[in-house]
Amino acid sequence: MTIEAYLDELQRQLAPLDEDEQADVLDFYLEYIEDAKLTTDAEVIAKLGTPRQLARKILADHSIKQNEINSESGRQVTPKSNISMIWVIILAILSTPVTIPISIVILLVLFAFVITAVIIIGSILATLAALIIGGIVLSAFCFYIGLGLILTHFFVGLSYMGLGLVGVGIVFILIPFIRLMAKVLFQAMGNFFRYIYTKFNDRRNRRQGVA
Repeated sequence: MTIEAYLDELQRQLAPLDEDEQADVLDFYLEYIEDAKLTTDAEVIAKLGTPRQLARKILADHSIKQNEINSESGRQVTPKSNISMIWVIILAILSTPVTIPISIVILLVLFAFVITAVIIIGSILATLAALIIGGIVLSAFCFYIGLGLILTHFFVGLSYMGLGLVGVGIVFILIPFIRLMAKVLFQAMGNFFRYIYTKFNDRRNRRQGVA
């Protein structure tokens, strides 16, 4: 593999970026290679990693930057975008050519955090889902009882129907609350992964001499 082939493969790995972004990345690393006087692909790989490894780092940096831009501009950062960012961060750390023990420690921390977060989020969402389902069933039951009593015990039947409607109202209040909670929890996870990766990436850049 020549340096040209290295850059061509890097460009292919950067397919998620648009053409202008790919061109900027390639120009940056071509200039870096020339300034560092790297003359063979082996020297480039020793310094920057394989095209796949470097591309995953670049994509993680890009995802973090887009997340920050959306947050600062007031745009909605969805749970899906946070999950996507977390995924590319994990791939970047897994493929890093930097000291293996450091990667293992960071991955263990991330793994423990993910497991804990999944358990907590799952428990909260499961509890809220149970409340919603229970509320729907209870509301339907109260409304049904109320309909049965409305002709013989008007006010009692009306009370049951009112309880059923109140239950439906509570369910409709809980649904957006669950969405908000999920958004907050995934944003917290995204911020944590972004912080860990930023610290990790700073160390890697210092070792490679990349700004």
